[in-house]
Amino acid sequence: MRRLGFTQVEMVIYVALTGVVFALLGSLFKLAKNSSQNADANYFLSADAETCVAWLRRDLQQCSLQTIQNYPSGSTSKSQAPGISLCSALETNNSARIYANDQGNPYWSNHVYYTLQPLKGNTGKLVRWIQPTPAGSADTPTVAPLLPAQVFEKGSRVVHSRVLMPNQKLWGVDNKTGAIDEHGGFALRFVRRDAQGNETLSDDSPAVFSAQKGSQDFRNNTRLVELELKFFTDNSTGKPSFYSLRFRVCPGYD
Repeated sequence: MRRLGFTQVEMVIYVALTGVVFALLGSLFKLAKNSSQNADANYFLSADAETCVAWLRRDLQQCSLQTIQNYPSGSTSKSQAPGISLCSALETNNSARIYANDQGNPYWSNHVYYTLQPLKGNTGKLVRWIQPTPAGSADTPTVAPLLPAQVFEKGSRVVHSRVLMPNQKLWGVDNKTGAIDEHGGFALRFVRRDAQGNETLSDDSPAVFSAQKGSQDFRNNTRLVELELKFFTDNSTGKPSFYSLRFRVCPGYD
């Protein structure tokens, strides 16, 4: 009578092979999961960045250049979080339209603020909010009276929630030392040009220097501002995503 079955040696071999197969399947599954998480993180990071840039570009294009205030900048605002304020010609309830009279002259009815607020970890949220200008000042653009950090939560809007916070070390990001400066992931600078056409970037508005008595700095200024944004997100794979972009805008009004 013939017996059917496995010998002990065969059982050991089969169990070992089965273990190898499951280990390979587990590794492939983990690899696919990690790749999917990284792809999703990169997609959402870049998609949110496009929306953020659209808001900033629109506000900067329809503002008065001389009213742009940049933070931190100078000795009086070094303690401020990265941000800007400006006087806008856009309508309060419709950011796609300019608020103007029949002759096309804009009404400066709003001050727009952006500020970076900390979240957990290395990133913060970039918040936008609007404050109406004082009554009777709509005909002339004015400098915002408040600091960007003085945010009214009720009327604020988060335009991105993964912006790098300032003054930290993040190895492998941005430079060899991983040092993130006082601007973090939100750095607005004014483009300046000398007599030879060489460009430099300044934290200080050219309008401030041009308004000084006897100043000739206006001859070396341009109407361009440059904004650099840096976004960062971490995930369970241990491979964080870093995304940065830089663009220039010419404000539509002096």
